[in-house]
Amino acid sequence: TKKKIDLRKYPGGEIVEKGLKDISRGIFKSIEALALLIAAPRLNEFGFNINEKKFKNPNILLYEKLGKKYGNEAHFQYNALMARVNKFCNSY
Repeated sequence: TKKKIDLRKYPGGEIVEKGLKDISRGIFKSIEALALLIAAPRLNEFGFNINEKKFKNPNILLYEKLGKKYGNEAHFQYNALMARVNKFCNSY
């Protein structure tokens, strides 16, 4: 049996955990799921098996979604979110 890993013990793990849950439920347009679709090539190297071809240009969809939520802060939020996912990858 495969041991369940607590993703939250890694920086950015809360984003990865929520994104994976959303993707497993067929919710591909949540902020966390879109972040994972962008980072899928790197996350898949660790065995996460994320189908990044589910959406074309998930980065644009994510930025639009952040724009609706944060307005002028969208760019900052996008960079901060992707930095957290990158920290997860670096520490996993």
